[in-house]
Amino acid sequence: MKFHDIEGGFEKGKKAMLVKDIAEIHNRELKEINKNINNNRKRFKDMIDILDLKVSDLKSLSLEMGYSNQSYANANNIYLLSERGYSKLLKILEDDKAWEQYEKIVDGYFSMRKELNNPLLSASKELQAIFMLDKKQEVLETKIESVNEKLENFMDDAPLFNIECESIVKEVKR
Repeated sequence: MKFHDIEGGFEKGKKAMLVKDIAEIHNRELKEINKNINNNRKRFKDMIDILDLKVSDLKSLSLEMGYSNQSYANANNIYLLSERGYSKLLKILEDDKAWEQYEKIVDGYFSMRKELNNPLLSASKELQAIFMLDKKQEVLETKIESVNEKLENFMDDAPLFNIECESIVKEVKR
């Protein structure tokens, strides 16, 4: 299944899905899902569970997420649901297939953002170990460079030893 990337949802770090995508996932008509939402609208908290992109006049966002100008104009509502709103919708739809799909979504899409932020989570253990070793190697190299710089500075500023002074005086006299 292909989902539109909706970074952040209603707030930074929150996840959300278009009802259009939810209808596709559950093999239901969009108007059927919208009807269920509208009949139970009082159960959804605005800006927490649900956001109507049409009422909020967020046409540009709707177009970005795959709506055409015509579909935007024809729609009464373009709902965006948070994970919490989606779970409320499932309670309204209440059938076993809906809950199976919900589990897949929670396991897949809603945790996908975490993986996108940290690609190592989906890598093999061996690859994760290689990246960890590489990171530690970089830290060690940085520390070694710092120590070398300090040592060079120390050597440049160090006083001359007596033997070195005598050698320099002899060379100067020659």
